[in-house]
Amino acid sequence: MLSNAEYCQVVRDGVSVMEDKCVYGFFFVTGSAKRYFYVGRSKDLPRRLQEHRSKKRTGHEDKYEFIRKLEAQGMTWHCEVLESLSGTEYAPDAERWYVIRLTREGHDLMNMRHGSIERRKELAEQVRARHIRNVHDVQADRERRAFEGSRRLRRRIRRSWISILKECGIPDVAADTVLPPIFKRRLFAQAQAGGYANYCFPPGWKPAEFVSWLRRPLSKIREFRRWCESLDLPPLPE
Repeated sequence: MLSNAEYCQVVRDGVSVMEDKCVYGFFFVTGSAKRYFYVGRSKDLPRRLQEHRSKKRTGHEDKYEFIRKLEAQGMTWHCEVLESLSGTEYAPDAERWYVIRLTREGHDLMNMRHGSIERRKELAEQVRARHIRNVHDVQADRERRAFEGSRRLRRRIRRSWISILKECGIPDVAADTVLPPIFKRRLFAQAQAGGYANYCFPPGWKPAEFVSWLRRPLSKIREFRRWCESLDLPPLPE
């Protein structure tokens, strides 16, 4: 375990102390007890720690305000690698598990105060859930929540206008009055990422197919667009 000062020296010397992904924690020592106050993940820990140090003086996040309070009281905070991860392990699940575990152990983590209301509610539910006992349970819970979210989306589509989608399609997304606004905004964002002004859907779409289409990442659409443009293909005939 390296202290904060030792990590800074590592950064200045340009020496990498962590080649792989890792989950790390910030802590301070009071009496004989080690108290964690933040858990994070990184592929390059010295670089990430340097970013934290550059933000600690002016950063508005809870962890930076807490670091300033510690230093004002003359207390030293430290960084510890909680777990090194292989290339195949999903770092967000490992980070979430350590947040859950340390919160259960009584550590007051700043992670519990960040993000949307939905994210904080989900994290609080996971802390209370007795079936989550390790990182594999966190992964299973994440996949379950994603499936339930997808299922709710399918139900919403089916209730509203799935028959129209199957029988008539959507000839003009911009002019459509049946399409839920949240779907329309998502489709317009996808169209913009792909270089189009509008979208249309022929008849015959199934709920699962449409959900899969809605969930396409914008980054992948932009990447495909750039690849097509790199081919320098002739325009399609009118």
